[in-house]
Amino acid sequence: MRIRFDFGSHTLDAELLDTPTAKAIAAALPIGGSALTWGEEVYFETPVEVPREKGARAVVASPCNIWAKALGDVKTLAKVRAGTKIKVTAVG
Repeated sequence: MRIRFDFGSHTLDAELLDTPTAKAIAAALPIGGSALTWGEEVYFETPVEVPREKGARAVVASPCNIWAKALGDVKTLAKVRAGTKIKVTAVG
C-alpha cells in the first residue's frame, strides 16, 4: 500500500511494509498532525499506539518501528518547519 504525506508545500510518498505497525497505520488513515522537527528529522503524533516490534531500530533518536519506505527524496523534509500541518492519506 502506498501512502502520501502532504506538508502543504510538497508531498512525499511511501510504501508501507508488511509489519503490525504499518497495518495499524493503514487502518487509521487518514491521519493528520502538526510537525515537530529535530535537525532534518520530521515527526508528529498519531492516534496509533503499537508496541515496539522485535525489529525496532535506533535510526532516529530512540528505537522505533520501521513501517514504511520513502519513495521520494527524504532530503525535502529539511524544508518542513515545526508547526506545519501534515496529512497522511492512502494513494490509489
